[in-house]
Amino acid sequence: MDPFTRAMTSACNGVKNLKVNHSPVDFSAQLEKAPLSLSQPADGASYDIVEVYNTTLVEYASKGWLAPLDEWVAKNGEASGVNDIDPALLEKMKYDGHLYALPNQQNVHILMYRKDILDGLGIQAPTTYDELFAAADKIRAAEKSETPFVASFNADSDISTAFNNALTSQGGSWVNNEGRPTLASPEGAAAINDLRKLKSYMSSDALTLNNAKAVAALQNGQAAMGIIYAGRGATLIDPALSKFSNDFAFAPAPAAKAGGKPAAQWTQDGFAIAKNSKVGFDTLAGVLATSVGDSAMTNGAPFAVISRTSKLNDPTLQAKAPYWQAALDTLEAGADTLPLKPFMPTIQQSTRSFIVEAVNGAGDPMEALGKADAAANSALKSAGYLK
Repeated sequence: MDPFTRAMTSACNGVKNLKVNHSPVDFSAQLEKAPLSLSQPADGASYDIVEVYNTTLVEYASKGWLAPLDEWVAKNGEASGVNDIDPALLEKMKYDGHLYALPNQQNVHILMYRKDILDGLGIQAPTTYDELFAAADKIRAAEKSETPFVASFNADSDISTAFNNALTSQGGSWVNNEGRPTLASPEGAAAINDLRKLKSYMSSDALTLNNAKAVAALQNGQAAMGIIYAGRGATLIDPALSKFSNDFAFAPAPAAKAGGKPAAQWTQDGFAIAKNSKVGFDTLAGVLATSVGDSAMTNGAPFAVISRTSKLNDPTLQAKAPYWQAALDTLEAGADTLPLKPFMPTIQQSTRSFIVEAVNGAGDPMEALGKADAAANSALKSAGYLK
C-alpha cells in the first residue's frame, strides 16, 4: 500500500460507524473499474474515493462523476496543508474552473544515467536528443552496452506518451485550435524519426517495455541511460533492488532539439470524491486531506515527487530523493501535461496503432501519421467531439 493511501485508511480507523474497504488494483483495472462505479446510481457504486490522474480527472469531471472541493478547501486549506501545494499543481486538478482532487504527488520524465560510465567516457549528461544519440554511440563503441538506452515504449499504451514527448518538444501539438488532429505535420514526422533513432539504441523488445521493465534494464546494467518518470528513481538507488545503486545520477529530460522544451510529460496523481457516494462529504473530504498531510508527505518522499512545497524544500527529505532536483528542473524548463481535454483519451486510443506502425517503419512517417489523423477524426466524430 502506498504512503498516501495508507494515510487515508489509517484516518478512517477513528471514524465511528465507518467501515473501510480498500481495493488496490493495477492501472489497467483502475481505468475499467472506476468509471463503472462512478457512473452508477448511489446504490450501485463501489467506490467513495478514487485515485485520479490529470487525464482521468478531466474525463470523470466532465461527466459529472466527481464532487467539487472548492468550498471545502476555502474553509480548510490552511489547516489541511492544501494551501502549501503549488497553485500551478492544484490548477492541473481542476476542470471547468473547479477543483476536483487533492494532488499528493507529481511526476515527470527525467534522464537517469550511469554516472560512472558517462564520466569514464568523458560524456556530459545529454541535454538534447542529438547529444543523447552521440553518447549512446560512444557507449556502444566502448562496448559498455550494446543497448545503451531505454525508455517505456510499450505499444499498448506508453508509445503514445513517448510520441507526445517528442512531438511537443519539436514544437508540435495533437490538435489545432478547433480541436482537429494535426499529427501529420513536420513536427510529427520529426517526432517519429526521433523515436526510431531512440529505438535503435534499445533492446529488440523495445515495444514491449513498460516503466518497470525500463527501470529493470538500468538496474541490471543492460542500459546506461534512460528517460523515465522521476518517481522510478527511488528503485535505482536502493541497494536491495539495484546492482549499481551508487552509480546513478539524474538530470533534466533532454529536449528533442536545441532550444526546445524538455521531451517530457508532467503528470499529477491525487484522490477525488465520488459524487454518487452515500458517505457524508465532510467525512470523505477529511479523509482525502490526510493524503496530503505531514505524515503522508514525509513517508512518501523517497518514492515520489511529493506535492507540498515546504516538504519539497526540506533538506532531510531532499537527501532521500536525489532525483527531485532533476524533476523540478525539467518542469522549470517547460515540461507540461497532455492537453487537459476530455477528448484526449479518444485521440490517443485511436492513433496508437498508427504511431506504432510509423515507429516500426522505415518510410515516410507522414503516411502513417495521415492515417492517424483520419482515425482520430473519425473517432472524435463518433464520440460527439467533432461535427
